[in-house]
Amino acid sequence: MKMKRLLILAFVSFLIPSLLIAAGTKESAADGVIELSVYHYLDQTDKTTAPNFQHLVDVFEAANPDIKLSFEYGYGESFHDKLQTMAMSGQLPDIVLLYPGERTSQVTSAGLVKDLRPYLSGHEDEFADMAMQAQGENGEIWELPEDISITSIMYTNNRLLAELGLEYPKSYKELLAQGPVIRKAGLIPISIANKDAWPMQSCVAGMLVERACGMEWWDKALSGEASYDDPEFVYAMEIIKELNDKQMFSPGTNQLAYGQGLDDFVNERAVYLLDGGWTVNSMVGELTDEQKTYMSL
Repeated sequence: MKMKRLLILAFVSFLIPSLLIAAGTKESAADGVIELSVYHYLDQTDKTTAPNFQHLVDVFEAANPDIKLSFEYGYGESFHDKLQTMAMSGQLPDIVLLYPGERTSQVTSAGLVKDLRPYLSGHEDEFADMAMQAQGENGEIWELPEDISITSIMYTNNRLLAELGLEYPKSYKELLAQGPVIRKAGLIPISIANKDAWPMQSCVAGMLVERACGMEWWDKALSGEASYDDPEFVYAMEIIKELNDKQMFSPGTNQLAYGQGLDDFVNERAVYLLDGGWTVNSMVGELTDEQKTYMSL
């Protein structure tokens, strides 16, 4: 089996029902084409990601004319809300993109997706080790990451820094000291929109806990040998509290919908933006050519 075929079969093995049952129910006797329904997370207005994804679909279907993928797209919270409705009503599509954490467990714990290991057997070395980590209690692999992203990036407006007589901080203490200067100029020190809660978790807390606790602590936490009461974990949370208490984050950050953080940064209302690597695609499309000369990450 060619690897390009294996990849899509691994993806298809999320199916409910299974791949073979889906193939049996959807194959047309006239042309032998298998049609599979796909519910995918994608911002179709993204001028970089959307065309790139469509290119992958076109390449796959050209190489596999016996498989037709029928897509429905969702984005943001509406994607997750509809996915949960589909799961509860037993109307999941053949293929679905899942998110990690609780959103995935609401589907995987209900037995609604297949274990990928039978499809991956003998091909484990062809995937990144990180992608092959067990996700279920019995070692199941429910999904393969479509990519691996850096989740904590400090985007910087160097023009605003220079106008304020500041330089990029070399320490946390220096960053805190910039807060009053930035706020006095009517600007946001660190733009972040946390209404959905995951930005503060993924883009701030995860990075701080890794630095404060180290990766060994994560392994112990997963096995129950470490606790969220441990001093090093509490210290990481205290940093977030201090940043909030000293008004370093966007005003009303917990009421701001995701996207507002980027909007404030692109419109130069904020000196820094804390977000993930995926935001680079949006930056490329939204920043002017001039802005790109003085923005950095």
